[in-house]
Amino acid sequence: MLLEFLLIFFFLNFIIFTNTKVFSNFLNLYDKPDKSRKIHKIDIPNVGGVFFFINLFLILIFLFFKKIFFIYFFKLEEFASILIFCFAIFSIGFIDDKIDLKPSLKLFLTFTLVLFFLITNEEYVIKTLTFSFTNHLVNLEFPFSNLLTCFFILLFINAFNMLDGINGAATLYFFSVLFLSSLYINNFFIVSAVFPFVFFFLIKNFKNKIFLGNNGSMLLAFFLSIIFIKYYNLKLIFYSDQIFIFMMIPGFDLLRLAVVRSFNNRHPFSPDKNHLHHILLYSYGYFITISWIFFLIVVPIIIFFLFNNSITSVLIGLLLYTCTFLFCKNRLN
Repeated sequence: MLLEFLLIFFFLNFIIFTNTKVFSNFLNLYDKPDKSRKIHKIDIPNVGGVFFFINLFLILIFLFFKKIFFIYFFKLEEFASILIFCFAIFSIGFIDDKIDLKPSLKLFLTFTLVLFFLITNEEYVIKTLTFSFTNHLVNLEFPFSNLLTCFFILLFINAFNMLDGINGAATLYFFSVLFLSSLYINNFFIVSAVFPFVFFFLIKNFKNKIFLGNNGSMLLAFFLSIIFIKYYNLKLIFYSDQIFIFMMIPGFDLLRLAVVRSFNNRHPFSPDKNHLHHILLYSYGYFITISWIFFLIVVPIIIFFLFNNSITSVLIGLLLYTCTFLFCKNRLN
């Protein structure tokens, strides 16, 4: 069945990625250069999220008709709810790509949708916090559990969006953490489901022929967030700090940029070119940048797998991130 599934979705993605410009023209969705933050010279199709949503929709339909209610989702209502809210989050990014929403409005709309998703899907609410380095269990009651879960998802969506500044970075991160988490829980269905999309997207993205867009970065980040929450609530991942290890490098960059922007009287989620990948790009070029970002993300996760110690992994990740940032800033100065 898995081979049949892969062949179908490889063929599907071959068709849609072959017609990238057709979709972009129909939706009038292009990333236009502005000679400041966006340095590409021509209009680039901004439909990565559109293609991922098509994949997600058909994957869920395929599962329903094959009657495969696999480990992540148990009810038809859950399938439908995930699809509806993924479309809603995707739509915010789509509108942002079209008219450039103000950061505060975009944050408010996303907050409202995520909170409503959690209210209507209690199985995605984090109700306890457990840590590998202590036996103490933190119980979260309504409404604080909903608000804290919403806060975590919003943080990750914005951190992921900040990673989407150079070709391949966000998508490689998305697939890498899915693959590594699948190794941890020993279930590769989600990885297999999204692999055809990732494969074809990266080929065209590296050639500067398609971008993920805000529609794509918001959708992928939301989808990844709810998958990890599902892992956690099903006890496939036991500790909160284990999830943090998978997501900390974008988180560190988000924290640094939010602090710097706030000190400069700017919105903490406003766009600029001061992300770690931009600093690396100015210092070493594209190939080293994308390789080093991948290294920063993967090494702490591997260290955790080897030693099963989250504190060591977090400290090494923070050290690597800090040293990389300081070294590159010193090189540029």
